[in-house]
Amino acid sequence: MRYLLTTILLCTQLHSYAQSQQNEFRKTSIGITFSPAYCFRSLHYAQSNKWIEDKRNENEVPIFGYSTGINIKYSLSEKNAIKTGLLFSLNGEQTKYQDLQWQSQGNKYPQKAKSEFHYKYLTIPLEFAHYFGSNSLRFFAATGVSLNVFTQKKTNVISIYDNDKKISSSSVDVGYNKINIAACVSAGIEYDLSKRFSLSLAPYYARFLNSIVADEQAKEYSYSFGCNAGIYYKLRKKEKARN
Repeated sequence: MRYLLTTILLCTQLHSYAQSQQNEFRKTSIGITFSPAYCFRSLHYAQSNKWIEDKRNENEVPIFGYSTGINIKYSLSEKNAIKTGLLFSLNGEQTKYQDLQWQSQGNKYPQKAKSEFHYKYLTIPLEFAHYFGSNSLRFFAATGVSLNVFTQKKTNVISIYDNDKKISSSSVDVGYNKINIAACVSAGIEYDLSKRFSLSLAPYYARFLNSIVADEQAKEYSYSFGCNAGIYYKLRKKEKARN
């Protein structure tokens, strides 16, 4: 009987200690994330301009982009959380290298060239995540949407010479929808480095739900595959003032 009472008392003390450790921190974590991405687009042109769509699909290929910024995670429960933040995102596409032919041959003329198209956005994500497991290593699946505010399109023309490479750039901020909504799904792992720090890693797929081009006859939908890496810091609760 004495051993039973001792065991019950010990378990009670351990549970109280665990609860005090959990209650030591807030439900909010702040993180810094970086997501390299493989970006492209799908085209939906009017029938009269279908030949332009076919030509672009023949000559254009994916390009690497990224997103980075500050994320905030709020734990609804041990298994569920919501995430938001403010990110800078870069996606786009590029053309294949095209061989150039000149009537006069010489080193002053480029031998081939390609164009890169980069679209810049300020992004506010909103995601719901469900976690599996309760140890320091957890798996999770997440889905959500993001608000993407278009800021600029930058075009780089890369020209290759015999012994040199030149890049000329230009930028525009008109002709594209300013407000864009994207959907995203992801699945990954989260690992507790310590009581306050955790590391997150998750492959994802994101796709714009509206055309980025402000033209009803030539619609263009951006999408990307990537891997989101982030480190989160769990906020500590404020200590109550003692009398």
